[in-house]
Amino acid sequence: MRKDPESGQLAIFTNRKINAEETVSRFGAREEKKAPTYLTVQLDASHHILIKPLFLQYINHSCYPNCFFDTKKLEVIALREIKKGEELTFFYPATEWEMNQPFVCNCNNPECLGVVRGGKHLSEEEASRYRLNQHIVNKRKENF
Repeated sequence: MRKDPESGQLAIFTNRKINAEETVSRFGAREEKKAPTYLTVQLDASHHILIKPLFLQYINHSCYPNCFFDTKKLEVIALREIKKGEELTFFYPATEWEMNQPFVCNCNNPECLGVVRGGKHLSEEEASRYRLNQHIVNKRKENF
């Protein structure tokens, strides 16, 4: 873990190449919360957890993510090949229906969302670009 020179945020960088679809890490709950917080990961429609191992909370958001938090298998999966030294990132709306603290994204991707607010706020076109957890897909079907 180190500070990202562009954003100034703490971030996780790989120390080796990671292949597409490879498990980056397994994770679990160190604490369950009734509602989302800035640091929780949403597992399903009603469960939010503080994750362990603790270092995973430093995987930052990107609108062009290289990781996916699989909330059924409790694994972080590489979405594509990740080069040694690359920052690990994931798409927060892939797990979060409604962000506790929406924020302005600074990923600089050409298709950046601008403001990240959760899966509830994705257009159909935006949602189609990402791998989303089933609880987000289900909520989108219920609401749209």
